[in-house]
Parts: sequence; C-alpha cells; structure tokens
Amino acid sequence: MPSMLDTTERARMLQRLAAIAPETRPRWGMMSAAQMLAHLDAQMRDVLGELTVAPRPRQIRNPLLKWFLIDVMPWPKGKLPTAPEYRVASPGEFAPLAAGLRARLEAWAALGEARGGAVHPLFGPLSGATLGRLLWKHWNHHLEQFGA
Repeated sequence: MPSMLDTTERARMLQRLAAIAPETRPRWGMMSAAQMLAHLDAQMRDVLGELTVAPRPRQIRNPLLKWFLIDVMPWPKGKLPTAPEYRVASPGEFAPLAAGLRARLEAWAALGEARGGAVHPLFGPLSGATLGRLLWKHWNHHLEQFGA
C-alpha cells in the first residue's frame, strides 16, 4: 500500500490535487470540490493536532480488521461515514483551501514517521506508518471521486 510518507507518492498525490478545479464535479457523492479540499484539510488538521475530533463510540481496535480496512479493502463510493468534524458545509475559497491543504500535508510529512501516528476517530491509535497509508488511501478515494 502506498504511503504519504513516501516522497514520490506524496508528489503524485499533489499533482493529482492540482488537476482539480473549483468547478470540477464529483463522480459520486454530494461534496463540491471545495468541500472535498476542506474535508481532507480537516483530517490533516486533526493529525497535526490542530483540530480535536471526538472518537467514535465503537472504535475498531482489532489489528487484523484495521489492516484489512486500511490496506486491502477498496472503500465503497458514497457510503462511508465520516467524523462530523470532517464535514464542511461552507468551505471558503478554493485556491486558499488547496494551498493550505498542500502546506499541511508537507508539514505532516516533514515530521516523518518518527512523530508517530495519531488517534483516528474510527481506527483509534495508529502508528506513523499506518497513518501514512491511511492518508494516502483517503486522499486517493477523494481524488478519484473528482476524476483526478
């Protein structure tokens, strides 16, 4: 599974992000392109400790199930629940959102795997390596949603 800790994979992801414009329509789901950027940015603020996200009542703690959901199983389109803190109704201007998202990704990556992971609202505590793969999968899911 690719990881956002990998410089090449991160650069590819940022190239794909640059291919999305404010008017880009989703292939599935209800988010606008700006809402998607704000959604990914909320996750980045969470993993950087800038946003407090409440844990789900029943977190997935089983390591095998966690691995399967993060590294193996394709995510269904338009049917994944998200943390309320990651939902953004009025995201703001597209260009500043994209710039902020890129900056937060690079800030997180600069901290590296040694920083450790984060406590995910659904998956609970994650190592830095697992978080890198989860971030890649989450970004990939939404960039595919917008055809990038």
